[in-house]
Amino acid sequence: MQTKTTRLLPAFFLTLLFFGISFFTAYGLGSLNPALILVLISLLWIVYKQLGVHLFSLEFDFQTIACLFFSALFALTLATGTRIQFTHVSASYKETSITTFSFFQVLVFLSTFIYCLLMLRFIIKILPDLTSYFTSNKAKPRSIWKYFLFFTSILLISWLPYALALYPGVVLPDSLSSIGQALGDAPLNNHHPILFTLIVQFFIDVLPISTINHGVFLFSMMQSLITALSISYSLCWLMKKKVPLIPIMISLGYFSLSPVFPIYVLNMQKDTLFSVACLLFSLTLFDIISQKDKPTFSLQVRLLILALLTTYLRNNGLYVVLGTGVVYGLISIKRKSYQAFVPIVLTYILLISLVIHPLMARYITPTQSAEQLGIPLQQVSRTLVMDGTMSEHDKEFMNQLLPLESYEVYAPSLADPIKWHKQFNNEFLNKHKKEFLMLWARNLPSNIQIYTDAYILDTFGFWIPNVKNSYGFLDTRVNTNSYGIKQADLIARYTGNSGMERIIAQRNFFGSGTLLWWVLFSLLLAVIIRNKKTIVLLLPGLLVFLTIMIATPVAFSLRYVFILALALPIYLIAPFLLEKNNETIGDSYEATEKN
Repeated sequence: MQTKTTRLLPAFFLTLLFFGISFFTAYGLGSLNPALILVLISLLWIVYKQLGVHLFSLEFDFQTIACLFFSALFALTLATGTRIQFTHVSASYKETSITTFSFFQVLVFLSTFIYCLLMLRFIIKILPDLTSYFTSNKAKPRSIWKYFLFFTSILLISWLPYALALYPGVVLPDSLSSIGQALGDAPLNNHHPILFTLIVQFFIDVLPISTINHGVFLFSMMQSLITALSISYSLCWLMKKKVPLIPIMISLGYFSLSPVFPIYVLNMQKDTLFSVACLLFSLTLFDIISQKDKPTFSLQVRLLILALLTTYLRNNGLYVVLGTGVVYGLISIKRKSYQAFVPIVLTYILLISLVIHPLMARYITPTQSAEQLGIPLQQVSRTLVMDGTMSEHDKEFMNQLLPLESYEVYAPSLADPIKWHKQFNNEFLNKHKKEFLMLWARNLPSNIQIYTDAYILDTFGFWIPNVKNSYGFLDTRVNTNSYGIKQADLIARYTGNSGMERIIAQRNFFGSGTLLWWVLFSLLLAVIIRNKKTIVLLLPGLLVFLTIMIATPVAFSLRYVFILALALPIYLIAPFLLEKNNETIGDSYEATEKN
């Protein structure tokens, strides 16, 4: 016998399909169509009313408030996106602009808000069935090792054509900076983490290789193997949590067929290894928090090593680990369980403060302050070119940093024209960093609109869904260099015809903003189900996003938030990682059953 929820599924997926088509076509053309969304709302409302479901009868309980907040935030994001007139990443402020809110944006906001709220209300209706599916797995225990080897083999075989077609790998400007430091052509600095540079040095300088191309290729193979093993571990980790096999196999298809993964494992940049470390750090922390007894010594050591790798494979990793550590500490205090927390934290602090940082301070050139102040520089620069309010004293300070007439190079979606300008005085900023931050702060109240617009235009590619740009997206080239690194399609060379050229040319993937909203949707489900442990699992990835939002130099770059792509299957399944008969399940649906 069909339940009411089961009978609702066709209507739900039909309207979801209509909305998806209208959203991706209309928004892809540069604007949303509020009239079309309102029509879909009316159809959805009529269908649900015929089925006896009153989705507009809101009761202001915890679930409803969470859905209202999510819907409003999503609608505001889409409405804001329609205000942006974007041309290209390095375009001047006269080409890339942002309009004020108009009646059109109000329509977009209201229509999207109502539709999103309706969809969420329906999803809440089917949550018990979804949770039951994930928590009622009665399958016999599987041979994890066999699956682990199977997953790894499938991934490596699927990625191999890319490795052969893009031999020896993907080498971009940041890659060349690391190579230059590794070969002694430039002083060591932590702009590109020293740990990553040492790894690069091992493959291109320490190993007995005949050409640097072979070293770059060996690095690509190492990164491919580590990433494949880590993904396989994450899928087996889900199996141990008794997740059904179908979602796991769908996840395997996602990792095998999406071009982002074979391209990123060939990319000689810090982001791939950092994201792998961050993913494993998230899983290990979740395992420790989920255990009622004291975690094993090996598990604690694993968490410590992964915390250090996350910290030193990219500069914002320190803040990711510290933020996660604070939450872990609060959980430990609430549970009055310090057996694992205290030794891990103390060892981490001692290693950083007494060993690693003193060595880095002795041998490494400090990073320029401009790298840490990208967004404040953009906001103050916009204030100058848009004739905002600024005292003559502050203008004189900014003139010492860069001649006032040179701020005309300001590009709203890229900080490089300012911070890499030939007349930009990095030494002055390094010495007067505190004074610059004070200047930024005191000009904020009188230029709040300019600062806000500057922030939106410098970050919007990371948080507005369905917005993409080729900058830092799926790069497959080897930049011109003096090291003799050249790219070659080995398949075409030895067979006469590759076919990979056309496949690589068609590469595509989600934008950073789309990935973010999938993660936020998962967070919403975790809040509704009241699965608090899931928030810890999502936390490192969200902290990566937040730290990028503080200091991003460009409005688009998937590699900065690659962790969101790498952990996406884990994130989407995470809210349903509940034990059978968990009291949280009953609590989470108390309000749902009332409806």
